[in-house]
Amino acid sequence: MRSLDLKIAFFCILTLSSALLSCKAQYHIERAEKHREKALNKGAIFNKDTIHVFSDTVTNTYWKDSIRYIDREIIKTVFVDGDIKYITKKDKRVERRDRRKNEKRYFKLEKQANRLEAKTERVKERSNRKRSWWWFWLLLGIFITLAAKQLYKRWLSPLL
Repeated sequence: MRSLDLKIAFFCILTLSSALLSCKAQYHIERAEKHREKALNKGAIFNKDTIHVFSDTVTNTYWKDSIRYIDREIIKTVFVDGDIKYITKKDKRVERRDRRKNEKRYFKLEKQANRLEAKTERVKERSNRKRSWWWFWLLLGIFITLAAKQLYKRWLSPLL
């Protein structure tokens, strides 16, 4: 019997001490506020809190045993929960990587467009310039060289 009494006493002391030493509701409210601040600092986005909307109430009045009874019935209850979006480090990394890829792609496209624009400008400049006659002078030089060679073979080589 004595061991049962000791067990019950130990259980009672344990229950009483846990009730006395447990944290109060105010402690949890303060901790929640601190955690919310931390979450906001780390990038959490709280769009709106939970909203409870009660609408379409119907009131029924009836008498029973000379007592007036009033019943209110809620036909439609709407609960709207707020959105909490937490941006993690991984999300930030992915977003940064995607932004860098897009910037790189736009830079390359812009560079390519600039090159194409410069090329079209060069082509327009060439078409606007006077015609070059270098090919004519090249052909004339080749013709004169061949003519001089033939003259040397026919007229000057038999004399020497």
